[in-house]
Amino acid sequence: MEDFEIRPLASEAELEPWLDLVVEVFGPLGIPRSYFSRHWSSDTSDSARLGGIFVAVERATGTMAATVRVFTRQLQVGAAAEALGGGSAAAALEVGGIGEVSTRARFRKRGLATRLLREAIRYMHEDRGMPLSALHAAAAASAMYRRLGWAPVATPLHRVSVPAPDSELGAALLAFCPEARLRRLTFECAETPCANPKHADGAGCDGAWGCEVLGTLAPLQARFTRQLDCFTRSIQHWSRWVRRPAEALDATGRPTVGVMRGFVMTGGAGSASAYLIAKCATSFSAGAEAGASGGGSGAAADDAGADEGATPPAPPPLVPLPPTSCDGCADFGAASGYEHAVDCAVRAAAVAAAAAAAPPSLTVLDFASVAPPGSPASEAALLSLLAHARRSFLGSGTAASDGVALTAVVPRLLAPAACGGDDAPQDTEQGTWMWMDVARAAAALDSDEGAPQDPVAVVRESQHLVLAIDEF
Repeated sequence: MEDFEIRPLASEAELEPWLDLVVEVFGPLGIPRSYFSRHWSSDTSDSARLGGIFVAVERATGTMAATVRVFTRQLQVGAAAEALGGGSAAAALEVGGIGEVSTRARFRKRGLATRLLREAIRYMHEDRGMPLSALHAAAAASAMYRRLGWAPVATPLHRVSVPAPDSELGAALLAFCPEARLRRLTFECAETPCANPKHADGAGCDGAWGCEVLGTLAPLQARFTRQLDCFTRSIQHWSRWVRRPAEALDATGRPTVGVMRGFVMTGGAGSASAYLIAKCATSFSAGAEAGASGGGSGAAADDAGADEGATPPAPPPLVPLPPTSCDGCADFGAASGYEHAVDCAVRAAAVAAAAAAAPPSLTVLDFASVAPPGSPASEAALLSLLAHARRSFLGSGTAASDGVALTAVVPRLLAPAACGGDDAPQDTEQGTWMWMDVARAAAALDSDEGAPQDPVAVVRESQHLVLAIDEF
């Protein structure tokens, strides 16, 4: 009899032991338990069910030794219909996303991750009929995924400078969208009434966030991405995964106002022309992000060798502040009470990290504009909103804040001019997106030749965009 049983989770009673396993692996990298519990509770797709979580259980002790999770997503692929023998219109294909690949240290180097991934491939092919699979892999784990049939799709990322407000370029970017045309997104939804006078009685929307999504963000994002190969979003996905992502946690893992911030640029008649959702890396573990490459698509796989590296240091924790306002603080977007206090806490942590030679970085969680992706108008809107995000996170007008060398990791597809030429250095710390033709990989499971490693034809490198808010 084999030492390990490979199976899906048996019941919800096993969710807590499963979380224990994942946190034991990723906790040393600075990722708290609540990050992974939110991956479960905020997921509105079919992946929020037990059948998509596979575990390797040691028969002798009943210990969960390793796990792999299959997320369910819909991929909008502009070239898919034609490539699959249909018409030329865009198609939506069901995708199996691989995440939370993790093996306890004492069980590594036994091939458990490979066995679990092979079981996941069978599940995606035989039980779900998924044509494609995707994962976001750390460099150390990519070889294992290649052997099983996933192939990388180039998604160039570049680190661009976000200038200080007192610089000539910083002032110009802020002026591109003056404060009168900027409003702060409110993620607290029903707790905050919306500003639409038609909804004064509370009817017709789910507070400020629900009204913003239904009326602004969702339709703008759908138009912006209609020619791209990217994941689609239901309104339920907007309301839970986007509004309450795992990234919206403080350094102790608590859901916290101000860690994730959103900004809407308005045009004529107050209509939205662009929006940005961003976070500052010092508001969550920058070391964890570098080590886990986006939350766990194989960074700790047992036969990938990733566990042999040094654990990246965690950034300074957030400064705990009471839920009271800060007298005399006149920051843009500041509100009274708890939100204002946390704004100042995040800013203090970011400036402290910079002073400790650990410069902060902005992460573009989500972005869309009325102008096409990569156009001069769209790029200008993105850079302007990043400048406003810098001022919101770091403040301005002091040597400590204005002297911070802040950068942001930006997809070339969104800002080709700022990212430089084709030979400009790319940021490789964010990991690699890999895609699989599930049917071909499933057919090769029992083949001595192994799975094909050719790129998936329907996912176009030039139009492939998965922003951080949609990672799993």
